[in-house]
Amino acid sequence: MVILDVGSENDLPAIRALLSGSGLPLDGLMDVPTRLVVARHGDRIVGVGALERHGTAGLIRSIVVSPEVRSSGIGSGIVAALERTADEDGLTDTYLLTETAENFFARRGYRRIGRGDAPPAVKASVEWATACGESAIPMAR
Repeated sequence: MVILDVGSENDLPAIRALLSGSGLPLDGLMDVPTRLVVARHGDRIVGVGALERHGTAGLIRSIVVSPEVRSSGIGSGIVAALERTADEDGLTDTYLLTETAENFFARRGYRRIGRGDAPPAVKASVEWATACGESAIPMAR
């Protein structure tokens, strides 16, 4: 059974390993106020997502699920939890960059935007400015 939980500083080594193993950037992770959601199977983290706060906007980043449990709804659960957090925290818009999950996020109501269309605080984030290459697709909700 997989349980979604709030991630903590103690989870960072496992989170970093999961991100690195999937080729996702670690640059800037936890540099700004960040809320983590982790999926746990027993004592093992099998999924993670992060929501960074940039002024009144949120930046969803670092969504990853271990290959052996993909396509089981864990990713959707993580994103839903991050979206609830953004809404509860009063964030006006939520942004993200993706290389591989445009259709996944489009089904959740995200739309493609121009890279320069994000607010200045989001564009100044490490994720937006340097960690994700120009081929990443910018999206907003």
